[in-house]
Amino acid sequence: MLLAASSVAISTSIVTKEALGQNTYEPVSDCFKQNGSLQDLDYRASVGDFESAIPGDQVFVNVAKSINLPMQGTVDLYILIEKQKSLSDDNGSKLFDEISNLLASSGFTADQQNNHGNCFSNIPVYA
Repeated sequence: MLLAASSVAISTSIVTKEALGQNTYEPVSDCFKQNGSLQDLDYRASVGDFESAIPGDQVFVNVAKSINLPMQGTVDLYILIEKQKSLSDDNGSKLFDEISNLLASSGFTADQQNNHGNCFSNIPVYA
């Protein structure tokens, strides 16, 4: 009986969060969690540098503006990657070139850059 009550509580919590727009699925942050240890201070600093650079990155801002999207953080970057089919070929190239540039300038190792680039390029794309 306790198991059934726990199951209902968990299901209700998940449904409530999704219904309220509080779904915690965020692929850009998930790529960071999957491809390195946030316990590693250097890695955590690189993640922080990447995330804090997003709102002021003019390439991201301009590419996002081209399809009327904001660019304030990793959630917006995720939405932009997800909607890349709506971008011109030039802006699509600029988006992924800038992701590569930002990964490099944020201090990630070459292996981490490759892993993150692959992870970002595997985010599902929708029209």
